[in-house]
Amino acid sequence: MKRVFLLLVSVAFVLIGCSKPSKELMIDSFEGVLNNKTVDFGSSKGSSIQVEASTDKKVCGAQSMKLAYNLKPSGYMWAARGFNLDVKGAAQWLANPKDIKWNKYRAISVYVYGANSQ
Repeated sequence: MKRVFLLLVSVAFVLIGCSKPSKELMIDSFEGVLNNKTVDFGSSKGSSIQVEASTDKKVCGAQSMKLAYNLKPSGYMWAARGFNLDVKGAAQWLANPKDIKWNKYRAISVYVYGANSQ
């Protein structure tokens, strides 16, 4: 069964500050080109995943990341952006992890829309 999954990461990967809840740091907005050179993704044999930009559903910015996949029973898939991945162009975060003061934040927020979302 083919499923479509939108990761709205225009605000995804937003860290919410501990002292002031309005303090946020956007880590990745998924703007620009989204393909096998900027996103590390794949699947097991018999399953498939496609990554592309979508302007249909977004929280901020011009686009979000859309994952279209077909996952077979007992199969697996992945999609990742960030540092130290096999796809070196996936290091597209807006902040370098070494420069983030992680102890100043208490949560990570990710917006996700499924195929049957409103």
